[in-house]
Amino acid sequence: MRERYKRCGMDAFAEHEALEVYLYRCLRRVNTNDIAHNLLEKFGSLSRVFSRESRKQYREVDLVGDKTAFIMGSSAENMERTMLGLMQDKPAYSVGKAMVFSRFMLRRIPEDHVLILRYDGVANFRDYTVLPDADDGTDWILQCLAQTKAGEEIHIRLPGNCLWTSDRCLKLGLELRRHARKLRSVHRISHSGETEVIYE
Repeated sequence: MRERYKRCGMDAFAEHEALEVYLYRCLRRVNTNDIAHNLLEKFGSLSRVFSRESRKQYREVDLVGDKTAFIMGSSAENMERTMLGLMQDKPAYSVGKAMVFSRFMLRRIPEDHVLILRYDGVANFRDYTVLPDADDGTDWILQCLAQTKAGEEIHIRLPGNCLWTSDRCLKLGLELRRHARKLRSVHRISHSGETEVIYE
């Protein structure tokens, strides 16, 4: 696999193979194939394996020990920190950079959750937060409004089988805009990590 990586790069590897290669650093002289398959079966996709929520559940996966859980968890945190650092580099705000970061995070948070990107008064990115259980009900809209400030961006992750339409997104966007919030994007993301943009 090392030689294959040198020739073709990681794009030539399936998800379970890429995870196998990563696990070599945790478990030398161990067949990591079964562990990689167990992790993907538990979490559904490579991006979800390294998500914030998944870090708490590594030890529930068969064949994953304390050392492997620790190394994977620290790698997941470093990925997130790197993306936050890229967002906060000067120039601090750009539409393209914000959308790359939102797609990265949306693949990692649970379904039906909302990602909020926070900015300061001069549109410089500060940090982010995640709200649970997105829907178009009044309670959720009020909760979302209560935890955001004017000008902050809202991104929604929907499960792959969700039936949201662009009209529904538009209505929600107009409702939030009345309160100076911005519905930036709605993504339908399958359990395997495939993304369909419903609203942007």
